[in-house]
Amino acid sequence: MPNQPAKIFYWLCPVALALSTICGCYPSVADNPKNPHSAPQKIEATPLTPLADASSDALQVADIPLPTEIYAGKYAQDARFSSLDKRVPLLRQQAMEKLAGRLGLAEPPAIPIVVTWRDWQTSDRERCFHIRQEMVAGRLYWQLVLISEYFVNGSEKAEWLLPYAWNETIFTVATTHRTNPLPAWLKAGIAHFASGEEGESLPRLLLPLIEGKQSLGEVLPGLLPEQKETLALQGYLALLYWQDAYGLESLKTFMQRAVWQDRPWETELTAITQSDFFGFQEKAKNFALALLGSRYWPHVISYRKALREYLQNDYLATIANFKKLDIDLPASWLSGDIWFWLGMAYYRSERHYDAAGYFAQVYERAPYPAIHLATAQYREAMCFYRLQKLAEAIGACERFGRDFPYHELAGSAQFFLAAGLTQRGETRRAYAAYAQFLGRFPKHERVFAAHMAAAALCEKLGWLAYAKSHYQSVANHAGDPAKTQAQERNKEIAAVEEAGPSPELMRVLVESEEKFAKQNSSQQEVALEELGRIGKLALPTLTRLSDRLSTPLSKRLVAILGDMHEGAATPLFLKIMRREPTLSQEAWQGLISLRLPPSFLHQMAQREFSDLAAGSREQIAASLLRVLWHVEDGLLQELPDLLCRLNGDAHGQITAIEQMTLHARAEQIPVLLLLAEYGQSEEVMRQAVQSLAAWHDARAMPVLRRLAIHKSRTLSLAAVQSLAALGDYPLAALRQMAASPLAEVREAALDILARANTPEHQRVLLALLEDPLLYLRDKTHATLARIPVQALLPALAQGFAEDDHSLYFYTGIVSLVENCLKRAVFYRPDMKREERIRLAAEWQQK
Repeated sequence: MPNQPAKIFYWLCPVALALSTICGCYPSVADNPKNPHSAPQKIEATPLTPLADASSDALQVADIPLPTEIYAGKYAQDARFSSLDKRVPLLRQQAMEKLAGRLGLAEPPAIPIVVTWRDWQTSDRERCFHIRQEMVAGRLYWQLVLISEYFVNGSEKAEWLLPYAWNETIFTVATTHRTNPLPAWLKAGIAHFASGEEGESLPRLLLPLIEGKQSLGEVLPGLLPEQKETLALQGYLALLYWQDAYGLESLKTFMQRAVWQDRPWETELTAITQSDFFGFQEKAKNFALALLGSRYWPHVISYRKALREYLQNDYLATIANFKKLDIDLPASWLSGDIWFWLGMAYYRSERHYDAAGYFAQVYERAPYPAIHLATAQYREAMCFYRLQKLAEAIGACERFGRDFPYHELAGSAQFFLAAGLTQRGETRRAYAAYAQFLGRFPKHERVFAAHMAAAALCEKLGWLAYAKSHYQSVANHAGDPAKTQAQERNKEIAAVEEAGPSPELMRVLVESEEKFAKQNSSQQEVALEELGRIGKLALPTLTRLSDRLSTPLSKRLVAILGDMHEGAATPLFLKIMRREPTLSQEAWQGLISLRLPPSFLHQMAQREFSDLAAGSREQIAASLLRVLWHVEDGLLQELPDLLCRLNGDAHGQITAIEQMTLHARAEQIPVLLLLAEYGQSEEVMRQAVQSLAAWHDARAMPVLRRLAIHKSRTLSLAAVQSLAALGDYPLAALRQMAASPLAEVREAALDILARANTPEHQRVLLALLEDPLLYLRDKTHATLARIPVQALLPALAQGFAEDDHSLYFYTGIVSLVENCLKRAVFYRPDMKREERIRLAAEWQQK
């Protein structure tokens, strides 16, 4: 994960002030920030302290020096990003003004928020921001992580989304685990209501609905029962109704009482509006139907009618209807998608020049982010490609791949980037683009076409080894006629290799060898790579050059030989191992790519290196064991690619675990044990641990116990859960989990401790009665109450006698004792330790 940028801003908010003293409270973003009005995720929080009651100690949080970072991502030199970054302070100020104006919040003392930019990663799919609570010097602060692509490529407008991101944090945390919970429709509506006026916020909530089939009545069934898809829309419209019917000041009063003072929301609604909830709901629904029916829904119906013509392939009617709608709604919330479908109608009519103009308008002029913004940019690139404007097509495909790396069309954009480069005669760039396509999109529908095109480019460049590899990929998987063509091409390449190098190729090989000694190390590495691409015909040259290489270049040569997948390279692998045993692991991995069985590799090691010194023999043998991962020949017969995946990257290892889960039996356990400790990533190790738990094998216990105290919380939790499934409950690890700042980790520890009945485990469980989160304290109390009386009383008595616990710890114990003894217990909060010891002794006697 690249560490990326940040700037410090101070967010003024009474909720954040109250939260500044809460540990383990992690706010979340909405489920789908591409549709940021989806329901908030569950977050743990204690009831909020009103601003007037905030302690002076909490007010000092803003004085903490916070970490700063400099953005170094892919947009660091992009003018679009620079302009956006400079607007963030102004957007923060605007968000504060909206909070004050729409919800009546006064300006409280400052609380720090670090705004950080980060480029997209796999885990960020459909999440354009993340909100985390961090700690520095023992104090809490907030970190708002913005995913750069969503803002730079136009998928989201920062002017609206940044205020929404802050409001999402404030109101989600403020309304979770309250004494008087708010309904989901109200929580979802509040963040949107605080973010902007009707003309700004309501279209965003309606856009995802415009291409559906729901009628207006189906979209707004009323606040009860709740529909998740339109939850935020209904909540927002209910607040608009309140503002219209009772005034904004009345709504501010409700917010102050029901949200900040934690009073029962329904009671306050009735008191302020003089209407019960069901009456309010019916009036709000009628208001919403009238508002949408007069201002928005007629346009939605016209839009759907025009779209229906497109789906029926009547492109002339589509163009006429959407043009009329564009005239009726100039620069409206629907404009971006109107222009998109106009572009698609022209595109299907093969009027690519006209289509490109409309597609460009979608991201250049639309006042709201269009649903189809990304597709419009892709289609514009395709228009350039069809018009043979190759320079423009190549640039558009490159921009699409950079700005929309997560999009389902990213693979197609990369393919046509390579195709455009091929047509322009940029052979090496084209091959690099095809190689990137095959690496990133191995399941794309054009993968075999890419292999064939890449192979043809390799033949043109004289890279016979690479050409054979691409043709073989097609021959192994594709159907006729591509499979037959690939097999024929490989036969022709084999015949060329059998005949030996042509005079032209021989001249190239001789020149490479003669120049080699005069080149620097970087140039030598490039020369080795070029020879490796040639393949089998270059092996004699590579063998002679291998004696002159430094260790780093020898290591690079081993990798190059592995990429060749050439059995004739085996003697060179062995030669390098004999000369430099430190490279034996990399050399064995290269031999494994030839799919040689483990038993054969063991025999080869014994036969080829018997004359080496003992230390070298042992090093080579140990390297072989490491790359074989305890895989047996029988397992390889079932899964021929298993060793290649195990010795690959993290993705390959995860795929190997999935394959073994489906196709292997207990012979996979030794492999999983190694992956659990030495996997390429934390996710690999976690999945291996979870797979081990399913086997209930005693061999896993030592490995799981070591991982139970791993520094990674995720891995430690998985190991402890797996041990619990095996009937083992590591006390030290559970004690560490019970003290974690993460609420979900403490809750997991509670669930595991509930199954362990020793007094030591009960003491750890008892400590959770002091958890800062009310719902965890309640869950702990209920768990302890299920333990038999005689087993539980000693732990309760010992805990009650201890000093330095909170009041609710002692009252929780008293409640449990009363449940055990079936009678009331006398207890005063001001009891001295001696009194508590005497009282605890009495409990155990009875």
